[in-house]
Amino acid sequence: MRIYFLDTENVGAAWIDAVLRDEDVGEVIVFYTKNSQPVPLTALPRLGGIWSKLSFVECCVGQNALDFQLATELGFRVAGAPGDEYVILTRDAGYDAIVKYWQQKGISVVRITPDDVKPAAAVSAAVAVTPAPAKVPVEKRRRTRAAKPKAAPPAEPGIQRRLADAELDEAADKVTAILDRERSASDDKRLTRIYRSLIQTFGQTQGLAIYNAVKPGIRAYYAKTSAPELPAAAAAPEAQS
Repeated sequence: MRIYFLDTENVGAAWIDAVLRDEDVGEVIVFYTKNSQPVPLTALPRLGGIWSKLSFVECCVGQNALDFQLATELGFRVAGAPGDEYVILTRDAGYDAIVKYWQQKGISVVRITPDDVKPAAAVSAAVAVTPAPAKVPVEKRRRTRAAKPKAAPPAEPGIQRRLADAELDEAADKVTAILDRERSASDDKRLTRIYRSLIQTFGQTQGLAIYNAVKPGIRAYYAKTSAPELPAAAAAPEAQS
C-alpha cells in the first residue's frame, strides 16, 4: 500500500491535484496547522473518491514542529508495516536525510513535490484516442485470415510507447531489464518490487515518473513476453535385451 504524508505548511492545497493523479494511493495523512493554507470548498467534491482514505493530524505550531511530528508518524508506520510504500509530499529538502536513512534500511520511502506526480491521463492519452479499426465484411475477414494468419504483436512497443509519451524513452533499456528481472515475483509483490527498483535506479523524481508511465502496461508486457518453455526432454532409449 502507498501512503502519502502531506506537509501542508509547505505545499498548501497543491497536494490535492498531486494525490488525485496517483491511481495507486492507499492512504493520505494530512498534517496541518493553523498556518496551513485552507482547502477551497470547490475542491471538496473532487476528494469524494478518496475521502475514506484521508486522515487529518493537527500539529503544534513552531519552527519545524510539523516536520518533527510527520517524521515521528512515519517511523511509527514503518515499524508496523515495513513493506508498504511511503511518500512524503513536500518541497522541503530537509526531509531528504529521513528518506536516505530509511532507504539504506531497505524501506521504500521517497520525497516528491506536487509537480513530480505525472497525470496518468497524459501517459495513456495516445492509447485512449486511438481510433477503432474500420469494420471489415465477414467474408473478407475470413479470406484474410486464411491467406495470412495474424502475426503476434511485438512485446516491447507497449512499454516503449508509454515511456516515449512521457518523454522518458531514454530509460527503456533499463526499464525492460528491471521488468524482466522481476518476472518471477508473485503478482501481489511484483509492483512493489518494480517500484523500488525504479526508485533505486533512477532516483526519486524520475523513478516515480517512470513507474506511473509504465504501470498500466506491465501486465500486458508480461503477457506478451512470457518466458519461453523449456524443450521437452528426449525419451529415454529402450533397454536392449
